[in-house]
Amino acid sequence: MIERLPWSLSVLISRWRNRFRYLLAAHRVYRNWWAWTLPKFGVGVVLELRNGLRYLVRARTTDLGTINDAVINNPYLGGGILKLPKDAVIVDVGANIGDFCIQAAAACPDGQVFAIEPIAENASMILVNQLLNGMSNIRVLQAALGARNGEIEMNRAGNAPSACWGATGARTEKVRLMSLAEMIRECKIEAIDLLKLDCEGISCRRAPRFSLK
Repeated sequence: MIERLPWSLSVLISRWRNRFRYLLAAHRVYRNWWAWTLPKFGVGVVLELRNGLRYLVRARTTDLGTINDAVINNPYLGGGILKLPKDAVIVDVGANIGDFCIQAAAACPDGQVFAIEPIAENASMILVNQLLNGMSNIRVLQAALGARNGEIEMNRAGNAPSACWGATGARTEKVRLMSLAEMIRECKIEAIDLLKLDCEGISCRRAPRFSLK
């Protein structure tokens, strides 16, 4: 217990530092910034960014933190490090509620975004956020990627890692498991400009466009 204290304190400090950063940035990022805290009090809202993008944020979920990280910290498209052509083909593995794939679809209106998300509730949220933004260039595939094809049980708890595969109980659901190669074949993808992996702690990889033929 004593050994874990420094780690617990560092997590607590980091959490509150992020909350303070989000609070300071909210009015600059969100057009209806006044509604930003409502989900914490049990009221779901549609938050609109100043660039016009919209996200549904459900009450008492991790949605707000997920969206804040995507649009305030902007770890993938921020800083001008990652530049994508308007017709880019993007595969978003671990798409969650669509926080990144909505941004990517807006940045690449002539391209295609494949959102890979195993949890049914999250996959439905991607469709909702796609509808809110009037986008037609996102394809949602409800599946988990792995080394084989089949089925697997995954934890449905908020931000619990998918390392809980194989666990059983009320907070798990059986989902489709497929290999990357199978996903590429099923989606008829011929080339990928960006393969974004946000699953089991893996982040973003950028490589020159490559052919899958």
